Amino acid sequence: MKQFIVLLFLALYALNASATMVVNVNIADGAQPDFSGQGAYAAPGNDYWTRLGWGLAQNNLLASDGVTASGINITLAREAFNDQELNPENFVANNSSHGVLRNYYYARTGSATITDVANFRISGLVPNRNYTLYLYSQGQGDGQGAVFTVNGVSAPVPTGTPPDRDEYSLGDNYVVVQIAADGDGIIQGHWTQQDGQTFAAFNGLQIIESVMGAKLSMGIVPGEKVEVSLDSQAGVTYRLEYTTDLTADPVDWNPADEQDGTGSTLVLEDDSFLADPMRIYRVEEEEED
Repeated sequence: MKQFIVLLFLALYALNASATMVVNVNIADGAQPDFSGQGAYAAPGNDYWTRLGWGLAQNNLLASDGVTASGINITLAREAFNDQELNPENFVANNSSHGVLRNYYYARTGSATITDVANFRISGLVPNRNYTLYLYSQGQGDGQGAVFTVNGVSAPVPTGTPPDRDEYSLGDNYVVVQIAADGDGIIQGHWTQQDGQTFAAFNGLQIIESVMGAKLSMGIVPGEKVEVSLDSQAGVTYRLEYTTDLTADPVDWNPADEQDGTGSTLVLEDDSFLADPMRIYRVEEEEED
């Protein structure tokens, strides 16, 4: 039997059928209206978004149905903003008419030669379970997309261009990361500005709980290869595939690596990932007849 385990970044595409819970967070101050609607990860009929405002923390977030208590908490650290403190100036709106893409919170230094970092922490997750994060970043100017790092792994960089975009655009104003919570049910990350920029916008995020069976993580050996580690099963073949265009019909998936499961951790590799500006990965599993 053949099935897909998961689709991974260097941008990532997730199937709605693979999730049990979606939590939406819109980063906006009290001057902006609440947003209700769909994210890039669509869950029709479930339009609720939690506003993350001045306090920079929310506990036991409601799921996207607006009713279910998720038990998930989120905190944005106050370090690395203006004057090392929470500052109203950091909450801004751009020219977009879209509720999520319009409102954002930013990290800045005041000097393009200094790299500034702002941290976020998601807790209350199921330990060791896979989660998909949709991270939104669209500022007031070109190039203000944030550089996101999650559990030590760098995600693709959204360009934040154009700054007045009213629609979700993968790689432009959001990126997607598949990551496992640690043994304490925590995912930690940070965002910083791109080289030459003094602003890094963070508009919001979606947290999708995966029901995929294999614990799976991804890393990059700089300049060499992409590595995907997973808990394998004997009698199952695992295939790492990639595409450069999810909009194609049909999508052209190319083989990167294939290995038989051993019952222990398996590492799939792609040592040619630098050949393309962006690759979208998926892992396919096939049981032996």
